[in-house]
Amino acid sequence: MKLRGSAVLTAAWLVLCVASGAPRACAASAAPAPTSVTLKNGLRVVLAPDSAAMAVDVAVWYPAGTRAERAGLAGASHLAERLMFRGSTGVPDGEHVRRVLAEGGSVNTQMSPDYACFWQTVPAEALPLALRLEAARMGGLSYGPDAFAAERRAARADLRGWRDRPVVTLALAQLRATLFEGHPYGRLLYGTDADLARMTAKDVEAWRRGAYAPGSAVLTIVGRFDAEAALALVRRTFEPLPKGSPATLPALKELAPGERRNWAREQTPARLLLAGWRVPPASDPDAPALELLAQVLGGGEASRLNGALVHDWHAALLTQAGVVPNREASMFWAMAALGADADSSTAERALLDQVGRLAREPVPGDELERARAQLLTGELFRQQTVRARAQAIGEAQVFAGDPANAERRLAQLASLTPADLQRVAQRVLVETARAIVWLAPREEAGR
Repeated sequence: MKLRGSAVLTAAWLVLCVASGAPRACAASAAPAPTSVTLKNGLRVVLAPDSAAMAVDVAVWYPAGTRAERAGLAGASHLAERLMFRGSTGVPDGEHVRRVLAEGGSVNTQMSPDYACFWQTVPAEALPLALRLEAARMGGLSYGPDAFAAERRAARADLRGWRDRPVVTLALAQLRATLFEGHPYGRLLYGTDADLARMTAKDVEAWRRGAYAPGSAVLTIVGRFDAEAALALVRRTFEPLPKGSPATLPALKELAPGERRNWAREQTPARLLLAGWRVPPASDPDAPALELLAQVLGGGEASRLNGALVHDWHAALLTQAGVVPNREASMFWAMAALGADADSSTAERALLDQVGRLAREPVPGDELERARAQLLTGELFRQQTVRARAQAIGEAQVFAGDPANAERRLAQLASLTPADLQRVAQRVLVETARAIVWLAPREEAGR
């Protein structure tokens, strides 16, 4: 499923930019921009053909996730995700997956607080099948009481098994819950056991009819296909579906400014220090700068956190930093796993000082270029699959309302200057939008 043609030109262009040491002088992409069409029933269709690709990715994006769940329905998104494979008109239970696999394709789902994405990557000739399967379950599900009860039990089991996730996943969930306390972004995607136990099939279906209606959804087609023929097929397959009642997102209370702190115990091998900031959404023009700032701060052996906390202070065993994108407010985070003899207060001061440096002084040019090369090269190789490119295009549509934002992001990453990074750090990495979380092994006393 490697991309060729225009996508390879894009990749080669970025490689040359990175190798030349002057990526900010380069455009991000030589590939044609995706096109968008809205059907009569409100379904938004994004087409990104590549005549030399070896496969096509079909994905449907729904406004589900914790942001869309009303009070009493925490976990409805995950439960609906499971029910979507239980069958629909003309597609019996389990047949969706079986038919895709029989064509040599792959199929799965991905969820975030802002969306639920159902995708399949298939050979080009299987595009009509993939479209029919997605249209069938968009039109309505078909499952009985026993199937609903089984999936609700499975959803509750998924929630109980949450603690078995990797420690970094658990740590970031704790940080998110602290940073977005009282906001849907702070809740687990798996919901709460109390809400899941009370949910009925009628509750979930009433909610699903809004969040999963054509008028609320986005269909992305990326890879090897003819745009004109595919759009005609999409119209025949999806346009007869009724628009439905578009999802109405629950109103949110304003997050009060001020630093938040939390101390918890988990099954961690060492004490973990996490700092997070509520930062502008993924659609914000400064979002690429935050990605690059995170790379400077915690992106590998040459990063600032690694140099200060691991090599200079000998306080940490490893460090990381990153950005979790969201539609309404993203999360910038930094983390350090401390050694057994490390002093907690010293480590916290050192970590926050490195974040503060980003605002106090410009990043030197050679350090910026190294971080930029690492970030762009990683993105370059990631987007060599049809699925990864489809994910980037779909998230650009969901977060920014424009699929071309995926390419603009790469162009911005290639052109950011030290002054840009300093300005953004001064703007958003502030104490009043910060949370500090400490996680200690269950058997360790706090210190």
